[in-house]
Amino acid sequence: MILAASTQRNIGFVIATIVIVGFVLFVFFNLKEARDEVGAEVELAPNRKPYLSDEELENTKLNRSLLFSLVMLASIAVGLPMYWLAEPGRQQNATSGVLRKDATRGEALFEANCQRCHNPGGVGGVAPYTLTDEANGKFVAQVNWTAPALTSVMTRFDETEVRYILNYGRGVMPPWGTIGGGPMTDQQITELITYLRTIQNIGDAGQKKVQDEVMSGVTALAKADVLVQDPSLVAQSNAVAADEASLTAIQAEIDKPTTEAFRRQDHCGQEKARRRCQRCGQNARRHDHKGPPRLAEPDPLRQVPLQQPRGFQPVQLRSLSHQGLLLQRRERDRSEWQAAVPVRSDPGRWVLRAEPDRRSHHASVRDSANAR
Repeated sequence: MILAASTQRNIGFVIATIVIVGFVLFVFFNLKEARDEVGAEVELAPNRKPYLSDEELENTKLNRSLLFSLVMLASIAVGLPMYWLAEPGRQQNATSGVLRKDATRGEALFEANCQRCHNPGGVGGVAPYTLTDEANGKFVAQVNWTAPALTSVMTRFDETEVRYILNYGRGVMPPWGTIGGGPMTDQQITELITYLRTIQNIGDAGQKKVQDEVMSGVTALAKADVLVQDPSLVAQSNAVAADEASLTAIQAEIDKPTTEAFRRQDHCGQEKARRRCQRCGQNARRHDHKGPPRLAEPDPLRQVPLQQPRGFQPVQLRSLSHQGLLLQRRERDRSEWQAAVPVRSDPGRWVLRAEPDRRSHHASVRDSANAR
């Protein structure tokens, strides 16, 4: 290292010596060959043109130069602030211009590689696919695979996930990025994603669905955070969820036959009522054969009286499709459920009554509730 440093120093000294000696020789020979100019200010050379006079230089020429300087100074004074004001817009337009070019190139890539499965505009389509045995590569079946719509892909995934799917593929879609073995470079993948942003159109219904899913996810995350902070609430939360699911199932089972039985306004039917009443010689027109009344909420008992069985109480007075009430009887840690449906007691008069066949019909539902 010392030798290298000495060699560099010696080379520098040699170069400096050559430059200094050369400059000294140049000055010496220049002074030696120089001679006094004869008549430099007395007479002019034959080919020399006389310049402007002092009067013209100090008036016309000087005023013209000053005017030009004033114009340039005013242009700079006005142009620099205007350029400064327009700079943000210029940068924004430059960015949008780059995005427009990327979207145009991405559209060309989409038409060449993606359109045959996802259809023009990315509205979704069907992609033919051949299933083969991974072990021996033999043909299994020819199927049509549903290609999802890409007009909402940026709301279902973020850009990182979309880039990963394009690079490595997903399902039957092959990889497109070079990092995953595909033909597209990173720049082409970016251009394709830029084009996908321009075709996003989920509409009001889709936007509401996305917002609902986001709120559902936020609620679930908040609930999970609370359960993590207080593990004792996990069992309580599971019990509440199980109770809600059981009640929903019971209400659905009770509501289904009730709705099917009393949905029609003409419950008896005029012809059926005429045949029934004429057996005993009564006039069918004397009776009211209209269907049961639709129960009004929140207090249907003001409309139709309840003949409730012993020990049973209405549950929040909630009507089942406006055609019945849900009754509950608690015995220690067990619960029994019944449905009170409208029954004709007198002509033109209806009451809510828990029918015996309802109890037998929902025995399995009650048993599952009691087992909990």
